[in-house]
Amino acid sequence: MSKHCGVDDAYGVQHMKNTLKDHFGDKIIISEIKGKQNVVTFRNTVCSILHEYYEQTNTNRSLDEEKKSIIHTAAKILKSAILSSERSTKALYPSPDYLSAQSNMKYVPESLQSLLQTIFSGKDTRLKIMSIGQSIVQAAAPRMFMLPLQLALGVQLHHNFSSRFLIDTLNSLGFCSSYTEIKKFECCAAAEKGHS
Repeated sequence: MSKHCGVDDAYGVQHMKNTLKDHFGDKIIISEIKGKQNVVTFRNTVCSILHEYYEQTNTNRSLDEEKKSIIHTAAKILKSAILSSERSTKALYPSPDYLSAQSNMKYVPESLQSLLQTIFSGKDTRLKIMSIGQSIVQAAAPRMFMLPLQLALGVQLHHNFSSRFLIDTLNSLGFCSSYTEIKKFECCAAAEKGHS
């Protein structure tokens, strides 16, 4: 304790254990293993961890259930990576420079790129990884990101076909931004072009 506090008259380990036991009673468990640091946890936490571990290891789950469990865990890891990704706070829309294929990979987390690389076969899968990866990121966090691929596809469709129905249909399937979002982007791009 004195090593952590930098004070010579700090409480000793035994005194701290006794104080914790006096204060919390049987609500805490202090695990002591020779040669390792003591671990203090609440009894409820330990019970839930042990129960979950027991469920995972001692149930007679089928191979399909094991696979589903692994996939579920992988999905949680990927979603966590997506939600912790950096997003630009400078502007609502990506600049035209970011509408190129080269710069689009930065919107797909490395863990998702790795998963998609494993799934896809062929020599050059970079474009597939970028497009499907951005679609997954957009679907996982729809209000958090304005991704260039969906925006660029919507702008291209609007320019070529001027069809709100086509854009909204593809938007409902998760392939491009909404018609309203496309119109906002075009207005912002026109205003920005007018100022420069």
